[in-house]
Amino acid sequence: MKILIAEDDLTSQNILATLLRKNGHEVLVTENGEQAWEIMQQNDAPRLLILDWIMPVMDGEELCHRIRGKEAVVPPYIIMLTVKSRQLDIIAGLDAGADDYLSKPYDPDELYARIKVGQRILDLQGARELLLHEVHHRIKNNMNTIYGLLVLQAEVMEEPMAANALRDASKRVQSMMVLYGKLYQSENYKEMSVLYYLPALIDEITESFAHSLKITIDKHIDDFVMSAKKLQPLGIILNELLTNIMKYAFIGKPGGTVTISATKIENRITFIVADNGIGMPESVNFDSSTGFGLMLVRELTRQLNGTIRIERSEGTKMILEIDN
Repeated sequence: MKILIAEDDLTSQNILATLLRKNGHEVLVTENGEQAWEIMQQNDAPRLLILDWIMPVMDGEELCHRIRGKEAVVPPYIIMLTVKSRQLDIIAGLDAGADDYLSKPYDPDELYARIKVGQRILDLQGARELLLHEVHHRIKNNMNTIYGLLVLQAEVMEEPMAANALRDASKRVQSMMVLYGKLYQSENYKEMSVLYYLPALIDEITESFAHSLKITIDKHIDDFVMSAKKLQPLGIILNELLTNIMKYAFIGKPGGTVTISATKIENRITFIVADNGIGMPESVNFDSSTGFGLMLVRELTRQLNGTIRIERSEGTKMILEIDN
């Protein structure tokens, strides 16, 4: 097992490294939290971190907060080192995100026991990740079945409004299928770059309209990460906005351009969906619309604690802003 030691006392550092290497572990050593943080950003970062609570440059508390708050590439199991008389350090460490602690001077058997506990917990977490990975795959397959049933039912409906409602429902399911398909393919099921997800979703949504209109889709998607929890409602919102554009924005026109952008500045994310079509009537808005699609967009925007507005100039521009 690869273990990182962050300890500024060289004697303690050498003792720990010797004991752990004797026990068959691969050991990396650093003298402060800043160095440890840099190592934890690497793709092959250690899964277990032993850190001293009092260090120069960056102490153990700040390092814990960084790892737990911003998430290192591989979330580690953290054991902090402290002296027996400093109970407040232990409380602060556990509050900051440490999983366990080891008091100085420490007994080798106690050290090995705590490492073994960490290994078992990491193994359980790995099994959990594999299980969730499989769950995403099964959800996608189930959604694919639902999607197919909705499409088939729409094809045999004689009432046009009912058929259209079923097709719209199938596209909402499709937006979720794309997300779960991407999550199944990725190593991290909790979050994903919008650059990996949104372009594929946009292509899926617009593909079914390609035969009837000459529409140019202009994408400007930045590469930033969002949680899967937020990406699911975002995908449905994008589906509603794009579907409405493809249906209504270019009536009486041979085609046009749709521009979709996603940007992040500090903690604020802005999504813009714009077209150069005939424009949306002033009477249509997200606040008072009784249409199901716009009502759905409004409620999902609230779920994301975001705002959405319409700008009408040389077509229609819809701007969604949320905090990441």
